[in-house]
Amino acid sequence: MVSTPVPLLDDTDVPTFAIPSKNPLRRIRLFESIICENYYKAHDPSVIRPDGSIPEALCKVESVQGELAMLDGFKSLFMNIPGVLLSIPYGILADKIGRKKVLMMTCFGLVLEFASVIAVCWFRLPIKFIWVSALFLCIGGGAQMIAALILMVLADVTPDADRTTAFFQLQGCVLVSELIAPPVSAWLMSMSLYYPLLCSLALLVFAILVSCALPETRGSGHEAAGAGVAAAAKPATETEPLLSDDPGLHPKRRRPAAKKHHGILSFLRQDINVTLLVMTFLMYTMGRQTMMLLIQYVSKRYNWTLAMAGELLSVRAAFNLVLLLVILPVLSSLAMTRFNLTVSQRDLWISRISVFLVTLGFFGLGLSPTPALMVLSLVVYTLGSGFGAANRSLATTMVHPDHIGKLYTSIAVFDTIGALVGGPTMSYAFKWGLKKGPAWTGAPFVILGVCFVGLLAVMVVVRVRSLEETIESEEEESELSGEEEGLLTAAR
Repeated sequence: MVSTPVPLLDDTDVPTFAIPSKNPLRRIRLFESIICENYYKAHDPSVIRPDGSIPEALCKVESVQGELAMLDGFKSLFMNIPGVLLSIPYGILADKIGRKKVLMMTCFGLVLEFASVIAVCWFRLPIKFIWVSALFLCIGGGAQMIAALILMVLADVTPDADRTTAFFQLQGCVLVSELIAPPVSAWLMSMSLYYPLLCSLALLVFAILVSCALPETRGSGHEAAGAGVAAAAKPATETEPLLSDDPGLHPKRRRPAAKKHHGILSFLRQDINVTLLVMTFLMYTMGRQTMMLLIQYVSKRYNWTLAMAGELLSVRAAFNLVLLLVILPVLSSLAMTRFNLTVSQRDLWISRISVFLVTLGFFGLGLSPTPALMVLSLVVYTLGSGFGAANRSLATTMVHPDHIGKLYTSIAVFDTIGALVGGPTMSYAFKWGLKKGPAWTGAPFVILGVCFVGLLAVMVVVRVRSLEETIESEEEESELSGEEEGLLTAAR
């Protein structure tokens, strides 16, 4: 059955978000305690309790928080390098040997990486050794590869009309995990800082077991079925050149196209609008990466414990669920019924509004003098969380179906580059803000607010281009390429 893998995907995705990079509370408190212990051993051993612990309030000094920010920022950098280098090779491998095997391999690499981080902390090795643990992510490509594989499976088994709903369902499962994880982590941390990490490790192992039960979806036949329906509804002269997979049937169309689209990013050159949409994911991911600093920032600026600051993740997840289940569906319905917008126009306007809200949220988070305004700004930021799904859906409608795989891989690459740049850059900005004083602590969020003003300008200039226009453009370019090739051959 086509629909069978979808619920299994939902189960698979929740454990993968036990990864420390997805829920920072559990790792930040442990790293902070180790850095804090090393600091006071060198500067004031008298504050260390008989059991070796240190009051969390004493760990908010600039030296500890600055080192913690840089440690976590460079950890993010090293964890994303395998994704940049290996996402395309593993994507090709998934097409050859199947999504299931690569997904299991990726989960196994994450288990090894996570276990090595726990070992470094448990045996009190130099804390920067956690950077070396990223080498294990070469097995499978890391968390970004899991996301790409899940999207591949969804694309394999989900009809076009249900794609957006499937994305929302998947994102809803992630939000459920984000809603549950912070209070559970805080409760486990009250007993031991290692309990949340061991629980996460167990969930990652469970993800491998669930992956074993996931049916293989490569070559599921869904696209072929869709092609058959379309072919039955249209004259053969219209459908066969577009939908047939046999290069021999359409040499004039297929051969120039094969030459033109041989590179993973070459198809982006055909439409500046698609290029801009894909590039926006770089900045968007930098913004999401900066939100990983939220807990540390709130804990430092408002003198909250990390457990209290972690509750903000639950607040964000709750509003995200409302956004996905109520606000976005209502807006989508109104856009298409009352305002008569096409699917592409609807996605474009949702993307623009989302970027505007995220921009306001970043400025508010960085400049809020009180916790109440900070929470309000976080809610505003959260209301813009529909950008990723809407922008991805918009880009999908603007490319040829044969190039959707390239589109998603390109987005994944820009996602990973954004994470590479965002982690250490925003960590350095946070450290710089700590040195400048309390009023500058929110520097990373203000900087992102300025950058997102530019992103909003990009979304304003983007224009919708329909799939029909894309296909016509490709036909014209293929004909021109054929004519140029003929002239060159005649000249020789």
